[in-house]
Amino acid sequence: MKTDYKYIYFKLHPTQDEKRKTKIWICCNKSSDIVLAEIKWYPPWRQYCLSPESYMVFNDGCLKDIIDFLNQLNNK
Repeated sequence: MKTDYKYIYFKLHPTQDEKRKTKIWICCNKSSDIVLAEIKWYPPWRQYCLSPESYMVFNDGCLKDIIDFLNQLNNK
């Protein structure tokens, strides 16, 4: 699974419970390691969804990378 992109990367949430059925991921900025968003399973929609931190701004390139990562998770 691709987790590393030009400006952002994804990693498992550091406080992840190993027994958890679905994983929680965080999206970080490569240059500053700031957490931009969390990706986790959203039961009403039965898919992984992005929950951005307040006041985060994403351009079209980052959004394409986020969509690519979400597609990988949701197609598993």
